[in-house]
This record gives sequence, C-alpha cells and structure tokens, in this order.
Amino acid sequence: MKKVLFSLMMLSALFLSAAEGTLPFRYGKILSAESSSRKPSIASKKMKDTSGGIWVEIVIRLYPGRTIGSFDYELESNGVKYPCRAIARNQESYNENVWEITDISEKDKFRLLFNPKKSRSGKYRLRTYRANPVYPEFELIDKKGESFTPVENISDKGVMGEKKSAPAEGKQDSENKAKK
Repeated sequence: MKKVLFSLMMLSALFLSAAEGTLPFRYGKILSAESSSRKPSIASKKMKDTSGGIWVEIVIRLYPGRTIGSFDYELESNGVKYPCRAIARNQESYNENVWEITDISEKDKFRLLFNPKKSRSGKYRLRTYRANPVYPEFELIDKKGESFTPVENISDKGVMGEKKSAPAEGKQDSENKAKK
C-alpha cells in the first residue's frame, strides 16, 4: 500500500511540474532543453566535436543541498549516451576545465552542454552516472542556427511543455514585413 501511495505521489508531482513547464528528475528540475546547430563558446576545448552532431543545452535548477558536476550527467537518445561537455552557472561561460560546482545558491540555474547526434525519434533523456533511475523522455526546442535562450530569460516555471522552434530563414523577414 505504501508503494502505491508513493507512486501516486510521484505521478502527481510529475503532472503538476509538467503543467508548470518543468520536468523533475532525481536532483532537481529541468527548466529548458534546446538544440541548435550553432556551437556555443567554450573556454577550453578538450573533447572532439561529434561529427554531424547538434548542440544541446539543458537548463536545470537543483534541489537544496545538491552539487553539480559535468561528469554526473549524460544525454541519451536511441540507446546512445553522450557525455556532458561542459557546465556553467547562470550566465557564466562554458569551460570544460570546470568539472564541479559546489557553492550553490537556491537561485542558481545551471546549464549543461551536450553534443549528440540528432535523434531519429526526437526524444532525449537526461541521465546521471550516480544512479540508474528511469527518467522521462523529452523533446528539444529546436533553435535551428540561433543561439540558445539566455538563461536569465528562462522562467523559474520552465518552458518544457512549450513546442517552439526558431523561424525558418526568410520566414521571419516576411512576417516582419507583414507587420509593417
């Protein structure tokens, strides 16, 4: 009976969070997950880029008392796992030499950078190396060749439920002309 009640509580938390636009996972909430063909600036470049890969930025907020490390996370799609390339706090630059952040404020948002191949299914899953729970799959907001949304523009309520993509080239110009 306790297991049933616990399962119901977890499901209700998942649905409530999804309504807010966040996706809960063991250590916090995913606020945003975007893809782009534009490579972000990385202070050091230790790893080779994935041939034919895309860039994925996942913005998370950690639960109190947690720390974050780039070696803690991987992105999975179609059974293939991709390591976290770099982490950054709030608006800080990505740096592959920063592998752990321990002095965390509850207002901090963290950005995790991945370089996977584009998923055939369009579904991704954030996983941790520490534990092997089953996390829900999610789709990315496709920014095409645009930069990722600045972290300060991502609401604390998240945008995971939104299906946005950057306008196709040329389409934005015609939409702007139509408004004039």
